[in-house]
Amino acid sequence: MELARRVTTKPIEDRKRLTEEHGKGKDWEGKPASLASLSGCMHAHIVLIRSLLVLCDVLCTLQNDFLQWMLDVGEPADTTTEALTKQLVRLNFAAIHTTALVGEQNLIPYTG
Repeated sequence: MELARRVTTKPIEDRKRLTEEHGKGKDWEGKPASLASLSGCMHAHIVLIRSLLVLCDVLCTLQNDFLQWMLDVGEPADTTTEALTKQLVRLNFAAIHTTALVGEQNLIPYTG
């Protein structure tokens, strides 16, 4: 969780600052508007870590993203940096997990 915290703190704090400056729920130029899909356990952990590292850049460039959606409609307790980091990690885990399962299920018929 420490890696996730280090990677996501700056983008979350930047987005929170912009949301406070422009007003919660208000539109502004360049504002992400809505929720979007983001997309051996050792391999899954490596993929998760890579996703978290990429997340730092992605959070500030997506036109539709989970972070802005939570900042606009989330309760104050859900919009702390710690809470948002945990939610982003869970969302990334679910996206990676379901993608891996679909890939595995598609490969099973070919394994003989």
